[in-house]
Amino acid sequence: MAALPYKDPTEDLSRFFQLYDSLQREAASLSADRQSLYEARDDHTRLAHELRKTKTAMAINKDYIKEQKDRIELVSTHWFYGSTIYQPQLWFRGGCTGKIERAKVKLAKAEEDRPKLEQIEASLHRREMAANELVRGREAAYGRASDAAKEAKQMKEELVLKHPSNHLNHLEQHEAALRRDIAEENHRKVQLDKIGSVLKDASGCCVSVESLTRSAEKKMRDADHLAKQVVTLSLPDSGSTTTRSLNGGGKEVIKTGSLRHGGSFRDYRKYDAEGNVVLTNRPCPNGCGYVLTWNASYCCTVCCNKQGRRHGGKCERVRVSSQSGAQELWSHLENQREEQARKVEKMRREASSDMDDANRQLQSGSDFLRQAAANLSGSSGGPMPGFSNHGCCTGTPVSCCSVSAQASQLRLQADQLQSNVKNQESVLFQLRREYDRERRRLDQELKQTRSQIVDEKNRIFDALRASAMQQHVNGSHYDPPPATAPHTPPVATATVISVLPEDCVSGSVLGEKV
Repeated sequence: MAALPYKDPTEDLSRFFQLYDSLQREAASLSADRQSLYEARDDHTRLAHELRKTKTAMAINKDYIKEQKDRIELVSTHWFYGSTIYQPQLWFRGGCTGKIERAKVKLAKAEEDRPKLEQIEASLHRREMAANELVRGREAAYGRASDAAKEAKQMKEELVLKHPSNHLNHLEQHEAALRRDIAEENHRKVQLDKIGSVLKDASGCCVSVESLTRSAEKKMRDADHLAKQVVTLSLPDSGSTTTRSLNGGGKEVIKTGSLRHGGSFRDYRKYDAEGNVVLTNRPCPNGCGYVLTWNASYCCTVCCNKQGRRHGGKCERVRVSSQSGAQELWSHLENQREEQARKVEKMRREASSDMDDANRQLQSGSDFLRQAAANLSGSSGGPMPGFSNHGCCTGTPVSCCSVSAQASQLRLQADQLQSNVKNQESVLFQLRREYDRERRRLDQELKQTRSQIVDEKNRIFDALRASAMQQHVNGSHYDPPPATAPHTPPVATATVISVLPEDCVSGSVLGEKV
């Protein structure tokens, strides 16, 4: 397509519209050219696929012919394949001679199909080449029509740009203002999304406070329960046991073995004739310095009730030092107590750590809520309702005498914080609805404004075309050139174009002010 021969498209409107109409006629076939191009491409693709299938069939036919020839030669000359001694499958099928005859029949059929395939390939190749040339031709036609449509559109835009009306200027300014408003609304949408994310984080902090305080309470309860348990001597099941009978029907049982944390133990028990324990070397769990005798758990019942501060009359008061191996068992019992104390201390530390984490989560949630409230206030132009900034939402640690009381207080603060978060989420929901309504309004107004701009440009263009027609009626000389012919500047006349819209901006038409 030739370039525009007019640097100023308004110097001769008659010639301008002749060129424009010529381009429009050339571009009128754009849709038909596009459809014919798609059809030509589909036909070319189909033929190319059929050609590939035919070439594949020819390659298979060639290999099949070679295979049959090789088989005939092999059976005819090879010492193994040319004999039926080692090929029992051929005994009832005519032997090697029958195998050769069958191969010759297959070879003749393949060689008979070969010319047909070559003929089909040649035909498809010619059709594929013709289809390819057709595609190129239709691509060129479509390209010319597309270039003509683009050039005609460019000419129209340049002409209207040189003769804008006040109404068109107003519409374009209004369109620019609408685009700015939409950009601001998009920025507002981003801010609302950020606020929603902050509120979601604040709500997550409230859930974390609930979880952490529940965990701290459970760990503290478990620690208190473990601390109240009396440590009893626990010996390994493995070891060797020795039993010795006593005069009068009693017996002694001695068990020896290795302790889990190192060292060895000697567990001694003495039974009477009735099988009751009368003496052991196991120390009393209360740490009173006596060993267990007739009582299976303590040195006596009074020691059990008084935690080793007093003993009853039935207490035999057998010292730990008087029994062999009792001191080692006492040391093992002390180790068990220390291990229990370490477990209790660890559980309490974990409970305290969970409470600290709950406090930090509550503080973070409060910070998130204040940030969201401040952003919402900025988005709406005023303070937001439903936000409370009192001390119960600051997340500061409380001073209570027990973990349970602290946990209850933190959960109360978290519930109030969650309530404030829901209030802010409600406000955010209303702002998002307002954004959606405003954005829909702006999009609709922008669409209408664009439509009005197009209509106004068409009105201006039609008015200029009427001016060109009036110019021709009034006797202006013009020689209609083809679309690609070189341009000869026309002779200017003093005709006034009276059909232009009244609100068009003044412009130079044929050298005279309008």
